[in-house]
Amino acid sequence: MGNLNLFPCAEIHSGIATFHANTLRPQSAPSFANNRSDLPFRSLSDNADLYLTPGISLQDQSLVVRRVHGHGTVAIVGKLVLNEEDLTSSNSAIRAFGVEDSEHRKLWQATRREIVCLADFVIPGYGVPFKVNETLKRLAEYRQTSEEEKREKGDEAEEKRGDEAEERKRREGMKRKNGKRREGMKLKNGREEKG
Repeated sequence: MGNLNLFPCAEIHSGIATFHANTLRPQSAPSFANNRSDLPFRSLSDNADLYLTPGISLQDQSLVVRRVHGHGTVAIVGKLVLNEEDLTSSNSAIRAFGVEDSEHRKLWQATRREIVCLADFVIPGYGVPFKVNETLKRLAEYRQTSEEEKREKGDEAEEKRGDEAEERKRREGMKRKNGKRREGMKLKNGREEKG
């Protein structure tokens, strides 16, 4: 974090630590609630909330300020969104920073969608602030819906595979049972013929 000297009286939030007047006040866990959106947040004032927005790291945070004159709701997001193109180019930031963990990637994507749906303007980590137009909001909603549909289809496919596997096991069990019956009959028949 740079230029903190410009804000000597500010409360600085970083990960799970809070600094005030150059004094560290560590917290055991961030005190975030989530009664306004799906993202946990900490209210800083009537118009400003600090959201936990996992991105490059799981402790990343974004500031969302409401009722900004001439701009509506503004989200200051750091590396959650690199620039406007990042949102339209199928998550280039996520690919650029090489997040390997698939669950982390999914969380980052979901967080980005949520912020886009909350904000009228985004101040990204790199690049100029931009207006979140209806196209970006629809794209975010479409991606969320598509991923949910993929998940549901995946669940259905997995359930179908499970049903098919169970059916195979049942058939194999029947074959074994029938095979043992046939063997038993052959033995019985064999004994009868000998006797």
